[in-house]
Amino acid sequence: MRQKACVLAGVIAGLGPASPLLAQAAPPEELPSAVQQYVVHLDQICRKAGGIPGNPNAAVKLIDLTQDGVGDYLVNGAAYPCRGADSALADDRQRTPVAVFVTMPQASGGKTAIKTTEKPASKSATKSKDKASGKSVVKAFETVAYGVTIRTDGTYPRLLIQQAAADCAATGPVLQPLDEIKFCARPLDWDTDKQSFVLAPPAAAQPAP
Repeated sequence: MRQKACVLAGVIAGLGPASPLLAQAAPPEELPSAVQQYVVHLDQICRKAGGIPGNPNAAVKLIDLTQDGVGDYLVNGAAYPCRGADSALADDRQRTPVAVFVTMPQASGGKTAIKTTEKPASKSATKSKDKASGKSVVKAFETVAYGVTIRTDGTYPRLLIQQAAADCAATGPVLQPLDEIKFCARPLDWDTDKQSFVLAPPAAAQPAP
């Protein structure tokens, strides 16, 4: 079953040059190597399921989620194009991968200071240094979800992770028909002091858009 695509919510018109970077497609040829590797992994899953990977522009967005004026990279598996195998990325609950790669300044000693909060690929965040810009790009968050929503009605863009059932503090069996599941949206916010993302607990979830 095809998943919900990424939704852009809020007022975009009238923002001047000093406004925060809102979501926009990230051209594949400009993706940092860490993001490219992640997309290649999705391509492999698509092909294994008998599908044909499409242009990843629909799934990869450039957006400032850390409020530092520098674009970060959101990969939304719900919007990933896999022709002939639309549900290739979905798990048994029809959730697809969501990952956020953060563009980080270099800390002292040439190391990037960052922490991960969910499902890290290894003990440390996945990171790479983009040769063109010299900036470090770090996979700072990864989970599975029913899609994402980007709210742009505040000072900075805010990412909402779409969850359901127990992940929304709802009771009932984990596996239910999609038309009977209670969906919600849990905000994902950047903690500047901790240098990591914090996903709001189920009790703080908002109604799904």
